[in-house]
Amino acid sequence: MAYNNYYDRTGWILGDVATDTNSPGRNGQCDPLATVGNLEAQLKAIGLTPPVEGPTGSSLVRTYNDSQGVQRTLTLAFAYNANIGNFIRIRGIPNDLGIAWDRMIDDINDGTAGDLRYAADYTAPQTNAVWPSAETAPTATAAAILRLQF
Repeated sequence: MAYNNYYDRTGWILGDVATDTNSPGRNGQCDPLATVGNLEAQLKAIGLTPPVEGPTGSSLVRTYNDSQGVQRTLTLAFAYNANIGNFIRIRGIPNDLGIAWDRMIDDINDGTAGDLRYAADYTAPQTNAVWPSAETAPTATAAAILRLQF
């Protein structure tokens, strides 16, 4: 929501520059070097309240208990890839949650098409794959890739 609200107010991409200010030099691409502090400062500069810090002490790291009661840690990062555009990478997402979310967002849960995709290797987000079995534990290299509209 913060990403969309920021764009609605400014016409700019949140994290387009790795600075604390809404400085010039924007190119419409999420800068992977933008820190949590940069993102929060950019939001505050236009009167938006950054997402609250979770129990991890970061607004980009969240924990939750899955359907089996296992605590999971989700780590989010804004990024850009020439093949898919701006996206949010979500590491640590359990496969059952990713599959359910994929069905809600894309009306299909194959992981290979639409706005939510599965990447077995988060360093290669354009390489989409089918979600592993819902019962399979997520690997350290896997991520959900949420394509952003702008």
